[in-house]
Amino acid sequence: TTGDLGGTNPSNASDAWLAHIDGMGNQTWIRQFGTSSDEWMGAAAADGSGGVFVTGDTEGSLGGPNAGNLDYWLARYDSSGNLTWLRQFGSSGTDQALALSPDESDGAFVCGQTYGSLIGHNSGSSDAWLARYDAAGKLQWLRQIGTTKADRAFAVVSDGLSGVYVCGLTEGNLGGQSSGSSDAWLARYDGTGSQIWIRQFGTSAAEQAWAAATDGSGGVYVTGYTAGSLG
Repeated sequence: TTGDLGGTNPSNASDAWLAHIDGMGNQTWIRQFGTSSDEWMGAAAADGSGGVFVTGDTEGSLGGPNAGNLDYWLARYDSSGNLTWLRQFGSSGTDQALALSPDESDGAFVCGQTYGSLIGHNSGSSDAWLARYDAAGKLQWLRQIGTTKADRAFAVVSDGLSGVYVCGLTEGNLGGQSSGSSDAWLARYDGTGSQIWIRQFGTSAAEQAWAAATDGSGGVYVTGYTAGSLG
């Protein structure tokens, strides 16, 4: 919002907001937060304890000093709308959080894209990244993967076995040989951040993987779009 939706916004920059609506459609509470620069909300997910995780991006110093350009942030609110903690992380480049999922230990998995070096060295253009935070907001691990071309992570979901699935797009050879244009990819990581496997699939046209959901048996459903003859 660029207005006063759940608080005051004297700078007229965009603020992030979070609201709770009960089963009858009544707004229980709403929170608006931001800096004098722009903030965006990327995703929200229940924390399994009555509260909620939210993630997004900031051009300011929302949860710590800005590392340069656009940083990502992750916050946790309790069931009454009180901020439990907020963490900001970034590189000297543009860093975006695009999705999150709770884990089985009251923590959260977060994923997105970076044009910088969040950890290690940027492979070229945008890299995908995946991070895990514990219940207290401490970063457990962060992984950055990419090729010399564009790579992004659009969705993340816990596998129900302490690990995580993450998916997105790649224009390079991230999990196999590129089929042309952009391909979809899907990877599985264990709870310590080690990659178990990665698969890349596509046609000579453009594909992207946009969302994922566990099947309840350790597997995963993944969905997206194709401009070719994928299925």
